[in-house]
Amino acid sequence: MTTFDLPHQELIPLGLELEERQTLGLRERAPADAPSRIALGRPQCVALDEEAVDRDAQRFLKTRDAYAYYLVALTCSFQQDLQRPLETAWLKFDLRLAGGAPGLEVTAWSLEPAILYKPIKVTRTVNFDASLKLTGIGPVPAEVGPSASRETHEEYERQAIFLEALGEGTSSAAWSFTRTPVAEIGGPFYLRLVAELPKAAHATGTLSIGASIRQRAIGIFSYTANLQELPAARLLNIPDSA
Repeated sequence: MTTFDLPHQELIPLGLELEERQTLGLRERAPADAPSRIALGRPQCVALDEEAVDRDAQRFLKTRDAYAYYLVALTCSFQQDLQRPLETAWLKFDLRLAGGAPGLEVTAWSLEPAILYKPIKVTRTVNFDASLKLTGIGPVPAEVGPSASRETHEEYERQAIFLEALGEGTSSAAWSFTRTPVAEIGGPFYLRLVAELPKAAHATGTLSIGASIRQRAIGIFSYTANLQELPAARLLNIPDSA
């Protein structure tokens, strides 16, 4: 297995601007901007050539000699606020060939993490009478036959997904974050993708990020980070010339 040690990235706090689209609530009462709740590190890029990877990966590269592969590392962090929790968040990385010819494109070959979740224990109660008729279902309980009732408890676990990768195999990679009963959106996340592009070609990755915030007693509103004045955090040249 090939491993890489990437340098630590300083996180840049970002301001958030209210989107035109309303998620839930009265938009005119929502703050036009939000205190910094999101921070980004500068995207990084490492070439995955035959000199950098192990023997198994070298054999793979020889079967795909018309393409070049690059490891792209993205870092983001979300600050928790229990009074104004982040309900959802997203990070998107759009890949485009620089002056690409028709029919050619750059692809997010793989994304990690693909999915993160925590288990939730669920208990379900089923009631039925001696005639095996379900009771307590619907607005009027269905009491039929002898009244000797039975109650069955079922316990199981389900997966509460709070991070999911989207867009693998396309030119638009994304990660979606969701607040769950057992996980808040908070802390740093280290995201990775492998970009595939035609050999000798160059590409650009453009990053965008945002979140929906529950404003207490008002509703849920969507915000997007303004990255226009932060090209180092928003844009990545592949290969990276920095």
